[in-house]
Amino acid sequence: MEVTNPKFLKALLERHGLEAKKKLGQNFLCSPSVVDKIVNVVPSGSSVLEIGPGPGALTSKLSEKVVQVEAVELDNIAVSVLTETAPKANVHHQDILETDIRAILDVMSSPKWIVSNMPYNITGPLLGRIGALYAEIEGAVLMMQKEVGVRIKNDSGCSDRGWLSVYLQTFWDINKVCNVPPSSFYPAPKIDSIVLHFVPKKSEDIPDIDINDYAKFLKKAFAQPRKKLLSNLSLSGYKEKLFWENAFESNGIDFNIRPHQISNLVWILLFSEATRV
Repeated sequence: MEVTNPKFLKALLERHGLEAKKKLGQNFLCSPSVVDKIVNVVPSGSSVLEIGPGPGALTSKLSEKVVQVEAVELDNIAVSVLTETAPKANVHHQDILETDIRAILDVMSSPKWIVSNMPYNITGPLLGRIGALYAEIEGAVLMMQKEVGVRIKNDSGCSDRGWLSVYLQTFWDINKVCNVPPSSFYPAPKIDSIVLHFVPKKSEDIPDIDINDYAKFLKKAFAQPRKKLLSNLSLSGYKEKLFWENAFESNGIDFNIRPHQISNLVWILLFSEATRV
């Protein structure tokens, strides 16, 4: 079914009374080339959890290639549309931020993937949740605002690098699939998008740490990203300022360094210091 054909898509939406809702961060993908680039990343024989499928441009194509598609969609009208455009998919009418993602993954056959044209309004929280699934899935193909995607890939030293950049890079190798212009959507947004391919790091390269505690630590360390890291850590509630001064000195860390300037390896070291009894 040609869900990516603009004429067909508009007629489909009108017939079902489905409109892109700003409050849900909806912009419907209608580019055959972008759909193909995303679907081509996922190996045949995989099972896929798709988040926010909308009218089903990706869902219909994925259903033709993989053995199982579980789709989570909040919009009740979109759920109805999916019965027409992607009848093979098992659609869950749920809010993904309130959904037990692991429970859905448990009923999926391996290898397991996550695919999403992520709603703009929940990109950050959704990335945080998907980021914690590095041990459960083979990979993820995620579309997001280009500004967010570039920030996520930024290495230490880039001024707009944030806690989510460090968090995701600690557990995932992240590569660009393609840039996506506004014309690839209906209605067209005012910003560019990007598709990223996430692959879990090898087990020997992943630190043995509690990922939820690590996320909390990074958020506090980046609480005021333009301030000195030493100041942020001293106010984080983990250790006193004198402790951090000694830790910085013994590990050769500049007292004036800012959070965005720290490498991923040093972040692991600092987290170990913060949680050391």
